[in-house]
Amino acid sequence: MIRNPFFIVILFFVYSCNDFKRPEFIKIDSVQVEAISGNTVTLSANAYFNNPNLVGGTFSSDGIQVLVNNVLVGNISSSEDFKVPAKKEFSVPLKAVIPLEKIYKNKNALEGILNSIFSKKVRVQYKGHLFYKALGFTYKYPIDVTEEIKLKKKQ
Repeated sequence: MIRNPFFIVILFFVYSCNDFKRPEFIKIDSVQVEAISGNTVTLSANAYFNNPNLVGGTFSSDGIQVLVNNVLVGNISSSEDFKVPAKKEFSVPLKAVIPLEKIYKNKNALEGILNSIFSKKVRVQYKGHLFYKALGFTYKYPIDVTEEIKLKKKQ
């Protein structure tokens, strides 16, 4: 019989480290226009993952580019880390606040937005990296997802 609790803790960490896997990227979904105010547009999306590990960690996003109709209009960066639960599926919320003046100043962006108004669709691309940290390890996840969003009035 093992009587030393310190030995049990060491066995747990050795087992956890040997079987440690990166969380599995599932998809990016729910890309939508969240709000339109006087001078900004807020886009949101969720990145879905599954963590197969016995321990959690944190995710951070830094410098994910947001392109609308192939024109760079903003970045997602967060000073806040997202907690990752152990042995569970989870989502990381992504948000970008885009100044409308950036769209208006760029002729290609303005042309794309006008086309989008008539077609009632806009092409949104998220491109960059998410970083997962746990047990002293850091993993980099490339993100490159494009979706067409249907423009519709909020009810």
